Amino acid sequence: MNSKMKKLIVIIVTAVITGGTVQAQDIITLRNGDEIAAKVMEVGTDKIHYKKADNLSGPVYVVAKNTIFMIKYENGSKDVFEQIEATPLPAAGTNVKQTYSVKNPSLAWGLSFLVVGVGQFYNGDVLKGIGCMAGSGIGYLILRRGIEEEHSEKALAGLAIYLGSWIISMVDAPLSAKRKNRQNSFLSWNIGKDSYLSLYPDLKPVFAGNSLAAPSCGMGLKVKF
Repeated sequence: MNSKMKKLIVIIVTAVITGGTVQAQDIITLRNGDEIAAKVMEVGTDKIHYKKADNLSGPVYVVAKNTIFMIKYENGSKDVFEQIEATPLPAAGTNVKQTYSVKNPSLAWGLSFLVVGVGQFYNGDVLKGIGCMAGSGIGYLILRRGIEEEHSEKALAGLAIYLGSWIISMVDAPLSAKRKNRQNSFLSWNIGKDSYLSLYPDLKPVFAGNSLAAPSCGMGLKVKF
């Protein structure tokens, strides 16, 4: 075998090996247009793990899934990934949403006057409301039984329990409403039937780029008519 034939065989073998190596790789196309010749190891929920095609015995690299447009595998199949829109951060100076609703003490009293315990439910004091309702119900049953049995002491005891529950509900409802307003607002005044003026702590986020740098504290004024 002459030298020219040997060189030709070497060239053919090298071409076959190189061609096989180039073909047997995955191509990761990023959204910025860059391509990575790789061997994809794992496609996770938000990350892709791969090895470089020219260094399969080397380390495993990780790339965020939302930066990848497409993966073309060595067998010709493709995975195309939709871009996930990030939830925008609130702009600097945006008020933090106030979740507390100012309670109207007069309305709380009126509700308890009409139905025992309802003023407590309006304030969010569910257990108090149930207790007042239960007390008034027990008092009413005892009062009725005393009247039916013509037992004056039992009737008076039932009446006392009923009226006591009613009075407690009416007294507690506006006081609890004012207390809750003080706890969630520095100052609060009723200026009408359905109107109020309140001062409350106000927290504003301050951002440096996309990162929260520090909160800014102050006071907010709320008026409702």
